[in-house]
Amino acid sequence: MSDVKPSPRKKKSTEQELFSTLLELQRRNLVLSQWAIENTLEQRAVQMQQEVEELLIEIRKYNPVQNHTQNTKESTNKNEIKDSTIKSKKALRITDEVGDVLWDCLGTLSRAEHEGLFKIEDVLQHIYKKFAERKPFLIENRKVSREEESRVWHEAKAKQKKEQEELEEN
Repeated sequence: MSDVKPSPRKKKSTEQELFSTLLELQRRNLVLSQWAIENTLEQRAVQMQQEVEELLIEIRKYNPVQNHTQNTKESTNKNEIKDSTIKSKKALRITDEVGDVLWDCLGTLSRAEHEGLFKIEDVLQHIYKKFAERKPFLIENRKVSREEESRVWHEAKAKQKKEQEELEEN
């Protein structure tokens, strides 16, 4: 991925290691799991869509309990503990669903790569280029106003759409 600018971090992060491991497990899955072998790219994408729908259900359920002013310090502490427990349980459900979505996304990518549609590295490079153009302030490490972000996003998206249409015409 020669176009990607290196992260400020010097060594591979735990997140990168876990991502690489999960991706490798999905690649093995295509060889070792009969279910994965027999499922088409479309079936994998449908599974991913179902997981996204389940994630949305959990996110819509998530509505942190608001702390109300209590008359005593003791009741406030009990409510804070209760609120914290509720938030933790909801966060666990959302974490689980996000994990399912990521797993299915990696499975869909692995299936497409296995079928020769593209290399996952090419997809990652494309995502980087696309969002570096749409959100250059992230690369530049600077804050922007909502208006500037929206303007840059829409300008870049229109430019990218035009480039894509030109490629498809040829």
